[in-house]
Amino acid sequence: MIRILYPEPALILSNENEKHVVISDLHIGFEERFNKQGISIQSSTEKMQKVLSELIKKEKPDSVIILGDIKDSIASITKSERIEVPRFFRAISKLVDIIVIPGNHDGNISYLLPDNIEIGDSRGIKIDSTVLLHGHTNINETFNDVKKIIIGHLHPIYNQQNSPLSGYQIWSILKTKTNELFEKNNEDIEIITVPSFNKELTASGFSIHRKKNICPIIRKTRPYINEAVFLTLEGDIIGDINSLSEII
Repeated sequence: MIRILYPEPALILSNENEKHVVISDLHIGFEERFNKQGISIQSSTEKMQKVLSELIKKEKPDSVIILGDIKDSIASITKSERIEVPRFFRAISKLVDIIVIPGNHDGNISYLLPDNIEIGDSRGIKIDSTVLLHGHTNINETFNDVKKIIIGHLHPIYNQQNSPLSGYQIWSILKTKTNELFEKNNEDIEIITVPSFNKELTASGFSIHRKKNICPIIRKTRPYINEAVFLTLEGDIIGDINSLSEII
């Protein structure tokens, strides 16, 4: 079962035995990039830690699964990341087990994480019929009977011109086919894109828009998308399949 935790960019993935809070794209330390350009931005790490702690205390999950981009630099480690990433994970790991699936910004992330943090395969981990991964890589082709894929990476926002919601974070839920992902073809599959847990990214002008879609899973399945729903963080539906070009 999947339940979105409106109005936070987080969801619950659960079955009879386990319950997981899933979030993505913390980009801890992204403010340093702006500060070097003379733009002063207060650190968002403490705010994220507080929100996640409250979700954990309320939902009482067995674990928190983070779908990558823990830090903001790609291959290096900045001064702020070296301080804030370990501090964040020491605090959260006192409350719950944590699984990190590395993203494209997580080079050398193992040096920053406490020993009790589990690091998963970047090509995905499978829980029942759901696969979770960051979204910058291809999915593990050996997975069988996949019904849902949960990714981050895209930081989906609404882009309709002249709309008061333009620039706001959204949830993307697509229904498509498994063509090009696995050996079997023409199976229905749902792809859920989790908004960035760091809400300050959008407010600070952070953008990942490219002429080419940066998620290979979406690139491969886009021709087969037959349904789409786009929702605000509050849960309001603001788009359907006719809005694809404005979002992905």
